[in-house]
Amino acid sequence: MKQLYFLLGTDLYARTEQLNKWLDTWLDPEWRELNLERYDGTQPVSAIIDGWLTPPFWGERRVILAELPSEPMQALLEELATMCKDKAPTTDNCLVIQADSLDKRKKAAKELVKLAEVCDFQEIKRWNVQQDLYPWIEEQARRAGKRIARDAVAQLVNACGTDKFALRQALDKLLIYLGDDPQIELEAVQLLVSQTETDIFLLLELIAGRDREKAFAHLQTLLLKDHANKIMSTLATMMNRLFQARWHAAQGRNHQEIAQDLGMNAYVVKMDLQRWKQYRLEQIETGLRRLLELQTRTRSSRLSPELALELWLGEMVFG
Repeated sequence: MKQLYFLLGTDLYARTEQLNKWLDTWLDPEWRELNLERYDGTQPVSAIIDGWLTPPFWGERRVILAELPSEPMQALLEELATMCKDKAPTTDNCLVIQADSLDKRKKAAKELVKLAEVCDFQEIKRWNVQQDLYPWIEEQARRAGKRIARDAVAQLVNACGTDKFALRQALDKLLIYLGDDPQIELEAVQLLVSQTETDIFLLLELIAGRDREKAFAHLQTLLLKDHANKIMSTLATMMNRLFQARWHAAQGRNHQEIAQDLGMNAYVVKMDLQRWKQYRLEQIETGLRRLLELQTRTRSSRLSPELALELWLGEMVFG
């Protein structure tokens, strides 16, 4: 058993599963909370190393989880590389360093990965869904004692994208609905899994990236499939969620704390915060207020919801 682990990649679902497997293996349930420490960069690097080397009071070992911003992360890696040199220190404790990626060209990282166990889970790309994501969905169904038709798998991915958290939630809903039925069919997916929010999530992605041409084209596609009032309502909900997440982030809270406070998925919070870096908090607040104002005007004036959406989108991507 090693003392140092790197848990990498943008597939946070797979990372979470792997981490839970490790924790179940390493920690005695009786002392799990006592022997599990999390560090997010607000603490000094020395505290992480001290925690790693300090023997537990009870239980066999302690587990130190470190997920840090780039500067403290680099400082931690350099300190660890200096301390470890050719081998990790003698300890029963485990240090797990979590990150979306690791630049293995840098000297400190290059030295440390020789001593560590490295698990890298990259998010599945759209062009690889049949090869990489379809089998994962089928395996989730098998674990629940079900089969799932291939066209039902395709519809799930079409509705939820590659977000495994969303796919898992959709599957849970289907399993409850089906009861003892042995197979998940296309009709059940079409009935229970809405694509509207997923489509609007893509619209917000395009806005966040200021991709004006694709954003307007996608809005027109949305308007062909759903009523403008429904689109505005869902947009307002998602913009409000984004504003709250950004506001909490501005107060110094990390994405896991924000997710817990708002009852959101930690992966969604993290990706929202990353995608919207180009927009200041004030711009997001203004966009939300403007959307609510236009939504109100469509109910009390001749402004159509379709035109209101186009006005709002133009202000967001050109503002």
